[in-house]
Amino acid sequence: VRLRPGLGSYFFGERELQRIVRTYPQIPILCFSNLPPCRRFAARTTIFLQNRYVVESGINLLFSPRVRLRLWFERKWFKMFCRHADRIVVQSSSMATLLKEKFPESNVEIAPFVDHPPHVPKVAVGNGGTFDFLFVSAAYPHKNHARLLEAWRLLARDGHFPSLALVFSEDRGGTLEATIQQTNALERTKIVRLPEVAPAERFSLYARAGALIFPSDFETYGLPLVEAAAAGLPILAPELDYVRDSVAPSETFDPSSAVSIARAVQRFLKLGEPPKRPLSTEEFIARVTDTDAPS
Repeated sequence: VRLRPGLGSYFFGERELQRIVRTYPQIPILCFSNLPPCRRFAARTTIFLQNRYVVESGINLLFSPRVRLRLWFERKWFKMFCRHADRIVVQSSSMATLLKEKFPESNVEIAPFVDHPPHVPKVAVGNGGTFDFLFVSAAYPHKNHARLLEAWRLLARDGHFPSLALVFSEDRGGTLEATIQQTNALERTKIVRLPEVAPAERFSLYARAGALIFPSDFETYGLPLVEAAAAGLPILAPELDYVRDSVAPSETFDPSSAVSIARAVQRFLKLGEPPKRPLSTEEFIARVTDTDAPS
């Protein structure tokens, strides 16, 4: 029974499901929309929870008031009806830990999956050109595009111009696209936006990239990380739990710092100078008391 999106359709769907379960009481039920049913079914019921926002409320993601209201409603729904599920399936150990903290009585199982073969070799580069770094995401605030672009500005001011390809959706108002154009114009950076492709075709993008950079500071399960690792691509990512749940990055950084992101890029490309050696007491006194030093 195919339904249109919407709350009314959801209730209609549950009524239809109740009818089906009466006829086939052994049929398993999978709730794939993060939310549990609002009634308890006789059949074994599983919730697939793929949205961290549904169980974690203390994160300011700068969403619109309408989205924040929807997330508030979904959190209330989940808390009220999660006992109707026999088990809750998540995709990472950190998500399982969070869920057990919030709902200690829940039966939690970790089962990550992708809708394409998980081990895909890196294919030959096509004629579409190559780039040093790739970031695949939606243009949501927590994906951290702003700090990533600031890191590229810092790299340019230090005389480094690695190319960066961005694939993103949901750029409301074109603000991210405008920032990219402004950064390229002012700093001579090499940042391009590539058109979105179907998930199964993303490996053609990974084949053109030198590395995946993934600065998001909040994820339930970073699918591009898994895809890039399957494609044999080096990964630069935050030192956060969701990253280590899935992959072993080549370089890590603090996602709240554009300087840290830029330094990770420099380390990966073997650019820049090593940290300055601290002076001894004698060297420091000689330095600061040198009358010939420029003021």
